[in-house]
Amino acid sequence: MLTANPVMHSKTKHFALDVHYVRDLVHKQQLCICHIPARYQVADVFTKALSGSSFLPFRDKLRVSALQPPP
Repeated sequence: MLTANPVMHSKTKHFALDVHYVRDLVHKQQLCICHIPARYQVADVFTKALSGSSFLPFRDKLRVSALQPPP
C-alpha cells in the first residue's frame, strides 16, 4: 500500500502530493485505510473486463437496466 510504504517510484510521481497528504493523515491517526474486497469495487465495471456474474450486480448498483428489444 502506498500510504504505508515510504518509497515512491517514478510511476507514482503524478499523484505523489495526494499520497503524502493521505500518508500524513494515516500517521496522525485521523484516517484509517482498509482493504475493500474486489466484489465491492464498483469502479471495476468501468476499468476492467468482468465476467457476467461480476458485471450484473455492479450494473444493478448503477441502476442501469438491460437493453430491451423493440416490440
